[in-house]
Amino acid sequence: MRSLKLWHFLLTAGVIASVMTLTVNHLFKADTQWQKLSVRVVQNKVSLGLEQIHWQWQNEGRPSQITYAPAHGKRIVNITMSDEGKPDFEANQTSCTDFLSWFVHDVSLEHFVEVRSHAPVSETQGSLTSDVASDSNASVCNYILANHSFVYDLASAEMLSYNLSDASRH
Repeated sequence: MRSLKLWHFLLTAGVIASVMTLTVNHLFKADTQWQKLSVRVVQNKVSLGLEQIHWQWQNEGRPSQITYAPAHGKRIVNITMSDEGKPDFEANQTSCTDFLSWFVHDVSLEHFVEVRSHAPVSETQGSLTSDVASDSNASVCNYILANHSFVYDLASAEMLSYNLSDASRH
């Protein structure tokens, strides 16, 4: 009788351990999908913010500087604008980080997003098929979350997203 209870206990513990292992394994494999989705959400926030900035610039009579109040409302930003209605700033670590903070106010980004600025474009981006990658004098801000990234090209105000692991395979 005692032996039967022990076998039931061991069998139950084994089944529970197997289910937990499969569940954890599934969650970690799906982690890249969450990272990809997170990058898309941040990229969409930046796109929407850029549209708002452009139309505000148009509405105010195309001045050389506008005062932008981000949707998250944490601070008001004075933005120098180009003649084409694009934000005008240098591609460096500080400027690229500030640029992202205009649109996204999330403390977690400080720990998970790696900001790189390039001029000229790096080897990693050279394998991409885009106008950003083909211009050797491009000034871009590259925002990276794990293996997913998007690039903001300061000259064209275009954004491109890609998976770094895919880009390194080319």
